Amino acid sequence: MEGVLTLTYNVDYWNYLGWRDTLSLPEFSQRQYDYAKSRGDMDVYTPQMIVDGGSHYVGSNRALVMKAIEKALEANSSRIPMSLTPIGSDIVVEVGSGPAASEATLWIMPVIPSIAVRIDKGENSGREIVYTNVVRELVPAGMWHGREMKISLPRDGILEAEYKACVALLQQGKTGPVIGSAHWGAIGA
Repeated sequence: MEGVLTLTYNVDYWNYLGWRDTLSLPEFSQRQYDYAKSRGDMDVYTPQMIVDGGSHYVGSNRALVMKAIEKALEANSSRIPMSLTPIGSDIVVEVGSGPAASEATLWIMPVIPSIAVRIDKGENSGREIVYTNVVRELVPAGMWHGREMKISLPRDGILEAEYKACVALLQQGKTGPVIGSAHWGAIGA
């Protein structure tokens, strides 16, 4: 869907069940808990989909998720322009200007566009699941205060060999609405 960027954050809180998710990271579990805390409902589950930094849905409920995405796209027609470009040994992120009172966190995330993982235990035992746009790190790269900004980051400090893509998100606060995004590389559909 045009204007939609989906990302996978594998959580680690199911790892105690006998099979460790090799893609899971504790900071992704914490991010999910932070979203729940900011909403005030402490509702955390999988597969949970957060749409535009706010509403949450069971990710497998396609009809409900599509309605939520369409509603978010209509409500957020004025995004902050951004670009993310590899230049030499750097990754350069440029962010445009916005409302004077705006403040947002600039997140940088290396991404594996697609990866198949064999599941050894649990309800999916014996299956191979293909994950798309798997975030491998969540790096707060700076704060945006409504004015144009440009940040250069060392490419080798962010991207490992298997990371074929990178995403930059501009998000109000830590878990609020996403007001801008840019990506580079082979982002999956």
